[in-house]
Amino acid sequence: LKTLLQEIRKTLEGTGLVECLHYLRKRLKDLYFNLRMLELLFPETCLPKKTMKALDKFQTLLGNWHDLDFIRELLREEPKACSAKIRHKLDKEHSKSTEKTVGELGGLRPVLDELEQALEEAWHAARLARLIEGGEQRRAVNSSFHQKNMEEGIK
Repeated sequence: LKTLLQEIRKTLEGTGLVECLHYLRKRLKDLYFNLRMLELLFPETCLPKKTMKALDKFQTLLGNWHDLDFIRELLREEPKACSAKIRHKLDKEHSKSTEKTVGELGGLRPVLDELEQALEEAWHAARLARLIEGGEQRRAVNSSFHQKNMEEGIK
């Protein structure tokens, strides 16, 4: 997840390019589904709902932009599918959508920061829980071993 977050941050630096927006959309989708899986596997991982909603908002923003980009490219491949007037209108909408998407993506950085902090805290909490659990297991084994030795008269 840390590598994925780094890739997303790096991609955000070049969001003016269409290829970057496509790549960012895919990485955000990967991140979102990985986080959902993490929550399913480790319910104690409590990721902030506000952060997850914000991440979903950005994923939807990029998805809407992608849909428009896809339709635009599809119609370019089929010149007879629509009139030049419709194609021109679609190009204008695509430009506005790209501008809006790039503008709003500036708000993604703080969401990634919050998410990284929450993941760091969850990781430390899980590690601490494993250490505590491991310590309890060691004490139980030691106690059992000690009790068995006492029963057998070994000190």
